[in-house]
Amino acid sequence: MPEHLPKACIRNGCRNTSTDGTWVCASCKAADVERIRVQDVQRKQADLSGKLRAKRAWRDRLSPAVIAQNPICQRLCNGLQCRRPSSVVHHRIAPGADAHLFFSVYLDGVSQLIALCRDCHAEERDPKGTPGWCEGIHFVRTEFKPLGMLG
Repeated sequence: MPEHLPKACIRNGCRNTSTDGTWVCASCKAADVERIRVQDVQRKQADLSGKLRAKRAWRDRLSPAVIAQNPICQRLCNGLQCRRPSSVVHHRIAPGADAHLFFSVYLDGVSQLIALCRDCHAEERDPKGTPGWCEGIHFVRTEFKPLGMLG
């Protein structure tokens, strides 16, 4: 004999019952645990992204170098390049999706870091980045030479 009487689960659309004295069934509890696990992973990735953005190598060296070598926004709209000054370095594959690519200028020969103006960057706020962007269609190729090779 169960210790508690069955209760209908209070989650919207759930038709299961709870027999442990709570108002949430076992499957909804399992879904909650999974949701919390996914949120925790996303939070940790966001924390890592923030830590990487705070590093001097990014803040004082790589990001300013990409902007200096690509002073005009690289975004293409209907085949025309935006003409505003670039001010933000966009990661085609977002740091939250793969933090190992944070300092990579190119990925498989395609630009990973793209200098954009604030307006174009604000239009593309996706936590996964813009991995579907193609050079020559969505943006112009990033020009980049390591700082020691400029001259």
